[in-house]
Amino acid sequence: MRANQEIKMLKPDGRGPLTWIESGIHGCAMASVMLCSVAELFCNYGMCVSNYWWNIIEVSLWTLGLAILIPCEVYLYLEAGRIQKHRGAQVDLTQTRQFLMMMFVVCVAFVGHLFYDHIPMCIEMWQKKEAAGIPDRDFWDGLESAMFFRTQTDNWDNWKSDWLWQLAYFSGAVWMALFLATAPRAHVKMPAKKVEAVETKKNK
Repeated sequence: MRANQEIKMLKPDGRGPLTWIESGIHGCAMASVMLCSVAELFCNYGMCVSNYWWNIIEVSLWTLGLAILIPCEVYLYLEAGRIQKHRGAQVDLTQTRQFLMMMFVVCVAFVGHLFYDHIPMCIEMWQKKEAAGIPDRDFWDGLESAMFFRTQTDNWDNWKSDWLWQLAYFSGAVWMALFLATAPRAHVKMPAKKVEAVETKKNK
């Protein structure tokens, strides 16, 4: 959303109303946050009742929430490449384009992993539980267990289906979240005459 606003302001019609594409990008950004937030509710509920059906819904919402950002990132990357000047000043959007490219790669990789690996894993776990006839756990008992009980294990059989997403989630995703707070901004280089005029005005 921030990249969309910056690129919009640097266009010749930057002060005009948002186009339908720009409005769509804003909508996708907000929808992505909402989908991922709702997904976590399903995640926590599924964890408490030990039913992977809720995790299937959770991961599907995550997949949709990140997938809708991919075309937005491509559009903004191409638009940023077309902007060279703004009101006579040189504009450098190199960092913005690098940021958008990085986000594109992350979203494509994450959506691909969820679609081809994590969702099938959740479906398989849900089917195994259903076939075994194991009933759901009481929500409050499950919540208490999640909060107060821990079972440590080094057995690979307990980790082999989860190690990849947990490695990415608890390492790369954490640093990515921190990096989002320092997303690069556009650099507008004022002509020398304008800089001199501004300095003169300040001195007066």
